[in-house]
This record gives sequence, structure tokens and C-alpha cells, in this order.
Amino acid sequence: MLVRTQYERLIYTLPARCPSVCLSTLVLVPPGLDTARLTGLVTLLAATHPHHKHIPPDIKHHRIPAPGLSFTRPNLPVLIAEIKRELLHL
Repeated sequence: MLVRTQYERLIYTLPARCPSVCLSTLVLVPPGLDTARLTGLVTLLAATHPHHKHIPPDIKHHRIPAPGLSFTRPNLPVLIAEIKRELLHL
């Protein structure tokens, strides 16, 4: 688990670390000592249709199909469903 300073560094250096990020307006708002709210927008380059995704351990060469991802509609519902299915087993 990341401590707040590590999480802030991750968020605020995103455009510098990820060339595909064109714009990031992410802001971490700490409403309490042990909670925080992340708000904002991340805009990515969209040169091609996302037909695959890169996964560990060798993300440069290890790709799997990503039929649910799109540049024309929000991907968050697809990603949340995948996290629930693959990581949380819900």
C-alpha cells in the first residue's frame, strides 16, 4: 500500500512518466487523515484502436486481447468489471 506522499508523486508525475498522457488534471484532495479523494481528467493519445493490452511480467511483449476497450466510449465501467472479476473474484 502506498503512503500519501508516494501516491501524490504517482499522480502528479503521471504526464512526465507516461508519454501517452496528453493532459492530466488529477488532484488529490485529502478530506481526512486516512482517506483522500482523487478527482480530475486524464486524456490519452489515440493513434490506434485499443485491440490489446499489455500485462506483467513483460509488458512490452506480453499482450492479451482487449475487446472491451474503446477510444469512443468510457472505459471505466469495463475496467471496474474486469477488476471485480479477475482480482476480487466477485
